[in-house]
Amino acid sequence: AERESMSEPFGAEGIFQTPEDRAREEAVARVLTTEWRCEVKHFAAMSPVDWFTVKEGRFTGILELKCRKNASTTYPTVFLSVAKWSNLTSGSDGLGVPAGFVVRFTDKILWINIAKVDASKNRVAGRNDRGAAHDREPVIDVPIEAMSVVCETPPECLI
Repeated sequence: AERESMSEPFGAEGIFQTPEDRAREEAVARVLTTEWRCEVKHFAAMSPVDWFTVKEGRFTGILELKCRKNASTTYPTVFLSVAKWSNLTSGSDGLGVPAGFVVRFTDKILWINIAKVDASKNRVAGRNDRGAAHDREPVIDVPIEAMSVVCETPPECLI
């Protein structure tokens, strides 16, 4: 039997990040670079983890970075994909570096060390408006109150 082409393994509906989404994440990465005094760099496209940190030429951590269009006080939790949590946890354990989940809200940027995320607080959630079956997946509800502040009132370029 002939194998299916892997040139587009996820099909046309597989990736939903717009150029604007990417620009927002890159702006947050610049803030993290300043606040954490390290470089925040993007892994290659389709990597299981999106971002990594470098300090004094050494690989120092891995990150999942999300940008939300609401204030941090709008909902009591923010969700993290179980798949991303698994990749971050495995990467942290295997590489011996910390892993973090960073979320930019309209009023502040928050983060949590992945080791402090209670993965038992999970459910199936997602969107129904894009017509993709994989838009609903297992997620972990991360309490906003468990996250630490990176910076208050992000610069206008982040909104």
